[in-house]
Amino acid sequence: MKIRNFAVVAFSLVTSTYSFANSQNIFDIDGYDRYTEYAQGPVSASVIASDYAHYMDVYLHPSATANACYSAEVKTENTGEFIASANIRTVDQHGRIHQAYSTIPDEYLSVNKKLVVTCDDDAGDEYKIHVKIPSAPKIHWDVTVELTESSEYIQPSRSFGYHSEYKVSSSLRVENQTTDSFCQTTSQYSPALGLFNGEVGADKFNSNVFLSNKIVNNLVNPKPVLMQSIECQNSAGKTVARKVYDLTNKDAIELLYDEVEYK
Repeated sequence: MKIRNFAVVAFSLVTSTYSFANSQNIFDIDGYDRYTEYAQGPVSASVIASDYAHYMDVYLHPSATANACYSAEVKTENTGEFIASANIRTVDQHGRIHQAYSTIPDEYLSVNKKLVVTCDDDAGDEYKIHVKIPSAPKIHWDVTVELTESSEYIQPSRSFGYHSEYKVSSSLRVENQTTDSFCQTTSQYSPALGLFNGEVGADKFNSNVFLSNKIVNNLVNPKPVLMQSIECQNSAGKTVARKVYDLTNKDAIELLYDEVEYK
């Protein structure tokens, strides 16, 4: 059973030249999970519904029918820097559930964010509802591909040359920001390297390091390249890391392609 932490309310006094007003903030304290419950205020729960890092989509469930949310902004979690305005609309026929959505610029995809929504309760009091939005997963991947002592270079008369055997050493560090996440290898037509401590993937972890070492026999089904791809998904988006190595050079194995993409 999932244990849900409740948000807490912090009150701060805002002073102006002519009047005084209470500004009430309700913070998300349960981390970067998709679902958050709030113990007080005009919103009872928020749900992150988006699966793409470039697009933020959050549903807000008012705690009473008369409660309404009417403006929202996306900011960085640590500094509060403004990122983008968010649109708000009601999505059910009774006008109760609100949807806040916005496009996230490329430079903020790998940054933890927060959605700050302005809402009123049925008494007309204004609240700022905070929803934590994680960055897309961060993948730090170091790989060494080298020939073994027993490796031979084979050159068929009418095909590409290739190495009979090679060794792959991988060090993989993934920061998913939340346990509401999973990672997997998605490479096709390449050998399974067991990049996640001997497994093809891992799930429900915030941050972890995975090590693997494998000797690949390239004789049974010879390949001119080694292609490997890792895909990690959390409640804000997906990150894909890809590496391609050339196996046709007689003297060395060369890295041809190395990319990290946020989706």
